[in-house]
Amino acid sequence: MRINSRSRPNMRLRTVAEAVEFKRKNRLTRLNSSRRFQSQVEADFAPDPNPEGPSLVPEPGVNLASLDGKKFLTVTSLIALLVFLLLFFIYTSMNFIKLGRDISRLTDEKTKLVEVNRRLKAQMYRLTVFGDFEQVARELGLITPTTGQIVIVSNDSPR
Repeated sequence: MRINSRSRPNMRLRTVAEAVEFKRKNRLTRLNSSRRFQSQVEADFAPDPNPEGPSLVPEPGVNLASLDGKKFLTVTSLIALLVFLLLFFIYTSMNFIKLGRDISRLTDEKTKLVEVNRRLKAQMYRLTVFGDFEQVARELGLITPTTGQIVIVSNDSPR
């Protein structure tokens, strides 16, 4: 004899014996869970072991008045520390960005100065060649001195 499986689509019971065994296990499971629930409810609503209520006398070493202040101070200190760390992180990040820009700017400036130095060295070499001095002197209207026009002055002569 087959049991109709439409009442429990996830359960496919093949025989009446299986259905009876399933019902018995289901009842035991519900009974155990209801007993656990009942014991939990009884524990939650059990009378207070101290009929006079909570003790208002502080335990030795515990200051009830400053307990909230200590928590407030701890939380405030942690928040201040986090804000400080955040600001320090932002400051160092901005400093690194600024240093990177400065390095880039100085590298560009160095490249320009090396190029100017190279040009100046080339110009100095060009001007130190003897032929260039004569050419510049002729352009300025200077002439080559004759032997009588050259006077040698020495430091050894008396005054």
